[in-house]
Amino acid sequence: MSTRTWSMANRALRLLAALLLVQGLWVLGATGAGAEGDGGSGGKGDDADATVPTMLILDASGSMAAKDGDSSGATRMSVAKKAADSLVDDLPDGAELGLEVYGAHTGNTAADKEKGCKDVEVVADVGTDNQKALHTGIDGVDASGYTPIGTALKTAAKKLPSTGQRSIVLVSDGIDSCAPPDPCAVAKDLKKQGVDLAVHAIGFKVDDDARKSLQCVADATGGSYTDVSDGDQLSTQLTARTTRALQGYQVEGAAVSGGTSTGEAPAIDAGAYLDTFAHGSKEDLGDDGLTKYYRIPVSKGERVHASAAIVPPPGDRGWETDDDESHVMFIDAHLVTADGEDCDAASADNVGNLTDSESPVRASVDSQVAGGDGCDGADGAVYLAVERSGAKLADQPLPVEIRVGVQKTSDASLPKAEKPSDAPSVKERTPAKGTVELGRSAAQAPALAPGTYRVKMVPGDVGLVKVRAEEGQRLSWHLSTEHAVDKVGGDGATPDVETASMVMLNPLLQPVPAAGVGDVDEMVVSEDPQYAETGSMSAPVHLSVLDGGFFTGDEPWMGGDQYLQLGLGSGGGSADDRKASEPSTFLLTVQVDGTAQKTPELVRTDAPHKDGAAVTDQDVSAAGSTGDKGEGSASDGGASSGQDGTSSDGAGASGATDSPRASEPHDGGPRTALVIGAVGAGIVALVAIAVGVVLLRRRRG
Repeated sequence: MSTRTWSMANRALRLLAALLLVQGLWVLGATGAGAEGDGGSGGKGDDADATVPTMLILDASGSMAAKDGDSSGATRMSVAKKAADSLVDDLPDGAELGLEVYGAHTGNTAADKEKGCKDVEVVADVGTDNQKALHTGIDGVDASGYTPIGTALKTAAKKLPSTGQRSIVLVSDGIDSCAPPDPCAVAKDLKKQGVDLAVHAIGFKVDDDARKSLQCVADATGGSYTDVSDGDQLSTQLTARTTRALQGYQVEGAAVSGGTSTGEAPAIDAGAYLDTFAHGSKEDLGDDGLTKYYRIPVSKGERVHASAAIVPPPGDRGWETDDDESHVMFIDAHLVTADGEDCDAASADNVGNLTDSESPVRASVDSQVAGGDGCDGADGAVYLAVERSGAKLADQPLPVEIRVGVQKTSDASLPKAEKPSDAPSVKERTPAKGTVELGRSAAQAPALAPGTYRVKMVPGDVGLVKVRAEEGQRLSWHLSTEHAVDKVGGDGATPDVETASMVMLNPLLQPVPAAGVGDVDEMVVSEDPQYAETGSMSAPVHLSVLDGGFFTGDEPWMGGDQYLQLGLGSGGGSADDRKASEPSTFLLTVQVDGTAQKTPELVRTDAPHKDGAAVTDQDVSAAGSTGDKGEGSASDGGASSGQDGTSSDGAGASGATDSPRASEPHDGGPRTALVIGAVGAGIVALVAIAVGVVLLRRRRG
């Protein structure tokens, strides 16, 4: 089967699987009321203070003076100000937040309309360490005027940085009373201009017309919409949505611009890279996507291992079915010769599951031995081909992270690979070591020693932790809800779908399928007292599995820092049915079995930069605009796969304590679960395409 045929069939199979999952899911939302418990401070990875610049917009129109903000008769404005003050008190370190208000300086009579529709003021510029200015601005807000939401959005967008990821969190209790400009039209225009901006809207006691308008603003920008009906819900959602907006996925890598053919491919070595892919395809299974090529020098007998991850904008909800159209994002990766001949030993495209995590979509590939059977046309180089397709956000440029490792030849005898076996038993260890904060990239992932940790997530969260597992060792994990979760209604309406997902990644951020599960293990959170899921590598890590002749890509082959990506998705039902969700508390137990074995340092990987700094998509945009072909390769020294022979009963995990922190920058960023939109039509065609395609990965034989 050709690479293109396989990719098309793989995509069709995943679309079909998504449809079946959507039709079959009937679950309840988690609320996780767990307390911090037995001590242990929250752990953070390196560079945890890097955040997405965000503008908070507060409605101060006359309707906010209504005395129905809570059961005590407080005004909507007073409970909104209280919620905003609470948010500012709890801002993450380094948060870049500003404050804009509208309607605070005029009346709301007909005579006031001309001035009232211009009454938009930025009372605190976007910045860090500006809590005093934010509190002062909040304190000075009084409800009195009109509701110029469209103008407020345009003003906020101008006050945010001109490039890179940006977010707006909008709180409103009504519809725009000043249009034009229409808020939804403004949002669509910003997205059409390619502005990487997500608007998260919170409707406070809104009617149907206002809800529809705010939902449109969120949908147009890939943001989220939430209904709240009282002060407590507003405080919870304002903190949750703003925190998610601030803490977007952090892209990393040295800037590169791939060529449109192997002849135009820039040379890259082992390392971490970041490119921008300008578009997807007009249709989900269309062949008009964008493919870029990268030249990787190799000697005879060497192998190339690579991964790619496309990163959606902050606040992306993943999948939508309101218009009966699918919205999917695909990423494929393959290794070829200069003439386009296939060199893949194993590849995995569009890896993931149905979730609302703000999650990159991943692909990985491993080559045959250069110059050997299956890759005999590799004359000094192989070429990494990365393709973006799918109609989801098709016209929006998006960053793609690329990781490359080169495995050199060796005559050394390697430990014999073990056959796959059932997952070891993993039990929670009490008391929990503490609450760990997920890293927003591999460089920020906290290092965990074996043990049990609390993890708090709100719908849309996605992040990583890392655990050391060397040659001869096997990583296992156990994830459970800490407390029983609330039931959602009793009227038979479709409840929220909250799905906790777990993905294992090796040091090159290639997915490592769990035994008997696959690339993504999914735990549907429901009304039961406690839900739990256990996963494990299919066997201990052994580099020799690559030389066994039957490598499929499923086997754990690379020792070092292994990553666990956790996500919490939320979807299902209409926007009106979505429940205001509080953070859910999970217990994560990690376990490493086996004794670490010493092996030659054969796999060369490199840090993102010599100085360890992350490069953002702003850098890529600049490179692309100047025609840079990204000839800058990774740093000179090759980092090993981390096989240092450390022995443990799970030890080998680096330096985690009750307050786990990442000990050093690492070469990579997370790749998380694929978010798929359900398809309401064309099932017969999808089934026909997918007939006989039953494996996630293809094995070359």
